[in-house]
Amino acid sequence: MADELVSQGADVTLVLGPSHYRPKQSSVNIIAVESAEEMYSACVSAFEKADVAILSAAVADYTPKEKSDSKIKKSSDRINIELIKTK
Repeated sequence: MADELVSQGADVTLVLGPSHYRPKQSSVNIIAVESAEEMYSACVSAFEKADVAILSAAVADYTPKEKSDSKIKKSSDRINIELIKTK
Protein backbone atom coordinates (compact mmCIF):
# COMPACT_ATOMS: atom_id res chain seq x y z
CA MET A 1 0.00 0.00 0.00
CA ALA A 2 2.84 2.39 0.85
CA ASP A 3 4.45 1.81 -2.56
CA GLU A 4 1.18 2.43 -4.39
CA LEU A 5 0.53 5.66 -2.50
CA VAL A 6 4.04 6.92 -3.33
CA SER A 7 3.52 6.02 -7.00
CA GLN A 8 0.41 8.23 -6.94
CA GLY A 9 2.40 11.17 -5.57
CA ALA A 10 1.86 10.91 -1.82
CA ASP A 11 4.50 11.56 0.81
CA VAL A 12 4.34 8.38 2.90
CA THR A 13 5.52 7.70 6.44
CA LEU A 14 5.33 4.02 7.38
CA VAL A 15 5.46 3.13 11.08
CA LEU A 16 6.75 -0.42 10.87
CA GLY A 17 6.96 -2.98 13.65
CA PRO A 18 9.34 -5.97 13.54
CA SER A 19 9.07 -7.23 9.97
CA HIS A 20 11.12 -8.35 7.00
CA TYR A 21 8.96 -6.16 4.74
CA ARG A 22 10.62 -3.18 3.10
CA PRO A 23 8.83 -0.94 0.59
CA LYS A 24 10.19 -0.92 -2.96
CA GLN A 25 9.87 2.86 -3.17
CA SER A 26 12.94 4.44 -1.56
CA SER A 27 11.03 7.64 -0.78
CA VAL A 28 8.86 5.90 1.85
CA ASN A 29 9.88 7.32 5.23
CA ILE A 30 10.15 4.31 7.56
CA ILE A 31 9.93 4.68 11.33
CA ALA A 32 11.00 1.33 12.79
CA VAL A 33 9.49 0.39 16.16
CA GLU A 34 9.74 -2.64 18.44
CA SER A 35 6.78 -2.32 20.80
CA ALA A 36 3.15 -1.24 20.85
CA GLU A 37 4.13 1.73 23.03
CA GLU A 38 6.77 2.83 20.50
CA MET A 39 4.23 2.42 17.68
CA TYR A 40 1.68 4.53 19.53
CA SER A 41 4.19 7.33 20.14
CA ALA A 42 5.50 7.26 16.57
CA CYS A 43 1.98 7.38 15.14
CA VAL A 44 0.85 10.23 17.38
CA SER A 45 3.92 12.19 16.30
CA ALA A 46 3.38 11.41 12.60
CA PHE A 47 -0.33 12.34 12.80
CA GLU A 48 0.62 15.96 13.51
CA LYS A 49 2.01 16.29 9.96
CA ALA A 50 -0.43 13.98 8.15
CA ASP A 51 -3.49 14.80 6.08
CA VAL A 52 -4.57 11.14 6.03
CA ALA A 53 -3.77 8.13 8.22
CA ILE A 54 -4.26 4.50 7.24
CA LEU A 55 -4.06 2.19 10.25
CA SER A 56 -3.57 -1.53 9.77
CA ALA A 57 -1.40 -2.87 12.60
CA ALA A 58 -2.43 -5.88 14.65
CA VAL A 59 -1.17 -4.59 17.98
CA ALA A 60 -1.70 -6.73 21.07
CA ASP A 61 -4.50 -5.67 23.42
CA TYR A 62 -2.29 -6.23 26.46
CA THR A 63 1.40 -5.99 27.22
CA PRO A 64 3.48 -7.22 30.19
CA LYS A 65 3.59 -4.70 33.05
CA GLU A 66 7.26 -5.48 33.71
CA LYS A 67 9.73 -6.31 30.97
CA SER A 68 12.84 -8.40 31.40
CA ASP A 69 16.08 -7.62 29.56
CA SER A 70 17.13 -11.25 29.82
CA LYS A 71 15.67 -14.73 29.94
CA ILE A 72 13.50 -15.44 32.96
CA LYS A 73 15.02 -18.53 34.54
CA LYS A 74 12.85 -21.39 35.71
CA SER A 75 12.23 -21.18 39.44
CA SER A 76 8.95 -23.07 39.86
CA ASP A 77 6.28 -24.88 37.88
CA ARG A 78 4.24 -21.70 37.43
CA ILE A 79 4.81 -18.05 36.72
CA ASN A 80 2.40 -15.14 36.91
CA ILE A 81 2.79 -12.33 34.43
CA GLU A 82 0.77 -9.19 35.07
CA LEU A 83 -0.60 -7.60 31.90
CA ILE A 84 -1.70 -4.02 31.33
CA LYS A 85 -3.91 -2.65 28.57
CA THR A 86 -2.02 -1.44 25.51
CA LYS A 87 -2.71 2.15 24.42
